[in-house]
Amino acid sequence: MKNHRGGLPCGWRREALKLHDCVFQINVPDIALGELYANAELFVFPSLYEGFGLPVLEAYACHCPVALSETSCFPEIAGDVAAYFDPYSIENIANTIR
Repeated sequence: MKNHRGGLPCGWRREALKLHDCVFQINVPDIALGELYANAELFVFPSLYEGFGLPVLEAYACHCPVALSETSCFPEIAGDVAAYFDPYSIENIANTIR
């Protein structure tokens, strides 16, 4: 199964994590982000590289718990408040967000 660019489909990791029914990727106006963060059970950010991690701070500002990739700047930004996972390990991601 390929996406429109010929690569793997966007949901291949969701399916491997057995989360395909509970993970959504949507684009919303900035004004709606606060409400989404405030009503989310968890913000999961599996980024492999991030320059600063503004979405992490946005989630914190709305009192949303976060689970983050243990790479890049995230440990410096979130400290011991976040749950961390190895972004290269589907099993580790799944165990962290359960």
